[in-house]
Amino acid sequence: MNFKNSEITVTDVTESVPVSDPSKKVDLGGGAERNAMADRLLAMRRQRSQKVFRLSWKGGKVPEGAVVDGKRVVYTRDGSVIGGEGSVIGTYDRMLEFGGAKRDEHEMLVFM
Repeated sequence: MNFKNSEITVTDVTESVPVSDPSKKVDLGGGAERNAMADRLLAMRRQRSQKVFRLSWKGGKVPEGAVVDGKRVVYTRDGSVIGGEGSVIGTYDRMLEFGGAKRDEHEMLVFM
């Protein structure tokens, strides 16, 4: 398994994942089951978040080095996104872990 990450794609999906309006449903594309999963995750994070980003990449499971909302990700653990100096810069939920034929595809939602 290759643990070196490809380029990490960071996409602001705040408009597709309505953080501040609980009456709106998530629309990330990819089908109803995927959107329903994101809706459930968002319900838990909605009260503390202003923005939501989708990260996708191939390689290891930690999006080390990704820049999310101007902040560099050092590591992720137990639902927390850790930046420089060990500070928590956001939270995350995994949408895909060890996917694809080579089991190296990953995707997560990061809540800031």
